[in-house]
Amino acid sequence: MQNQISTSVLFTAFLGLTEKQIDLNNPFGNLLQKMGKQDLDSNMQIILYMLSQQQYFEVIIDKDQNNIVVSQKTYWSDINHYYNLLKEKAIPGLSCGYSDGFYVRAPQFGKILCEMVSLPGKPRCIMTSIE
Repeated sequence: MQNQISTSVLFTAFLGLTEKQIDLNNPFGNLLQKMGKQDLDSNMQIILYMLSQQQYFEVIIDKDQNNIVVSQKTYWSDINHYYNLLKEKAIPGLSCGYSDGFYVRAPQFGKILCEMVSLPGKPRCIMTSIE
């Protein structure tokens, strides 16, 4: 699976999609299982999709922005390696004032913020967000 999908697509695959679009057309086909969803503050929702116990995604949908995924958290083995691969594609000279993350170019969105996130009780993940 890891060799069949580019690093950029892996960490940004669901940005800009709706839940229905993910369920019907995703880059992982029927291997991707929806495990549940939960409402969040600010009219947002989080949905968990799993490929395996070590490979899964949390997508955050903004109901105020046409129910699209505005942020994707990717939990993957060897996460540091993939973060460094993404960082090689960083937009030179562009930094984020509130994060130590970096931006990559995205044809559909202009730029995407990429960050390494570590939350209590969870493994580290790469979070990508539409700015």
